[in-house]
Amino acid sequence: MKFTYRRAFAAGIVTGIITLTPVAGASAQGVQDVYPTELQGTRPLELGELVLLLMPDSGVKSVGWDFRAESPILWRTAGYETIQKKGASLYTRNGIVRVHIQGKKSTVLRQRVVELGWGVTYSSTFNPNFGPEEINISPGPPREGCFGATYTGCDFEEPLSSLAHAGIAATKICGKHDMGEMVSAFALTHAGRRPTVMVWQASGGSGGSSAWLILKLNETPNPSICDKL
Repeated sequence: MKFTYRRAFAAGIVTGIITLTPVAGASAQGVQDVYPTELQGTRPLELGELVLLLMPDSGVKSVGWDFRAESPILWRTAGYETIQKKGASLYTRNGIVRVHIQGKKSTVLRQRVVELGWGVTYSSTFNPNFGPEEINISPGPPREGCFGATYTGCDFEEPLSSLAHAGIAATKICGKHDMGEMVSAFALTHAGRRPTVMVWQASGGSGGSSAWLILKLNETPNPSICDKL
């Protein structure tokens, strides 16, 4: 960024150039830091764009733990990990990514307000050799989440406009609302992807509210899906 100044003297005109160097981590538009810091400088995805990325390709019957290993998602888990929960095994793979919903972003107050990255989690309770059963997409890194007074953008409405912008058609399967808990299920279709069931869930109370998406990789459209959650 350059500004020219001129100073007049009796003997003539002196012209100089002042060059202002932007402060590291900022720009003329005021670039905001991102948490986790690994996401700094990465490209944000529109939520519908991320959903499209995570829908299996047409003709693919199942996906493995390496599904979309080469993508804008930064994977924190090497392969997958096993968690013992109530005597059962849960297999998971966690990643982080920047997500915007029609240009809006989630934030968290750390030393100052910064953009909050989202988490992507593959999971399965079955034999891990068959790959993940579902994919969870939510504001905040896996196991940290997004909830409470120091966060914004933790909840969002059914992202139908964002899906449509990505070329995804969403047909509602069912919906349920009970005591601050909401759930809707949709059948997603796209020319280049396998039809996929997506569940939107939201939960709210005096402490705050949050929402998340689940892609059910092995489910078929059925209104009873809303009763299972």
